[in-house]
Amino acid sequence: MNKIVKNFRFGAGYLIVGILFIIAAFFSFFNPIGNMVALAVVMGAMALVSGVGLVTHSNGDTPRLVVGILEILIGVFLLAVLPVTASVIPYLFAAWFIVHAIADAMTLSICRAFGAGYFVFVLILSLLCVGAGVYLLLHPGVSMLVLSYLMGFYFVLIGIECIMLWASGPSVTMEIDAEDLA
Repeated sequence: MNKIVKNFRFGAGYLIVGILFIIAAFFSFFNPIGNMVALAVVMGAMALVSGVGLVTHSNGDTPRLVVGILEILIGVFLLAVLPVTASVIPYLFAAWFIVHAIADAMTLSICRAFGAGYFVFVLILSLLCVGAGVYLLLHPGVSMLVLSYLMGFYFVLIGIECIMLWASGPSVTMEIDAEDLA
């Protein structure tokens, strides 16, 4: 069995990125409205880039071209009316909660095959998620805070990971089986 030795370097860039993620988390925790605007910009940019990619790589495929043009228009709209986009995000989050819970509830007949315990667990979880989604829909401020805190915790975790990689030393050596690379 052939072994390949790889050196991975985690330089000062990881420290800087880790610190920036922790700073971003701080802003996420203490500026939920700004966080919604930033999320709106990201959503608009992603729709725009995705649409441009679909249009440029449609290769004469009409449905792909139409979807690409629609995504470009959606991206432009999302970026053109940032306050509206930012104010709609909490409602989208709540609606996603409800739709996902209903989709899970629709699989209950399949869940029954895994046993009564799993069936009851999915049923209770689905009902709780529908209830939480309705609550978030009726209280968009709470939805905005939940989104901001989730993003903040995620940024903290990424920041800590980057700092830990930087602190691991100038390089980490790993042995990898040549078969795993094939």
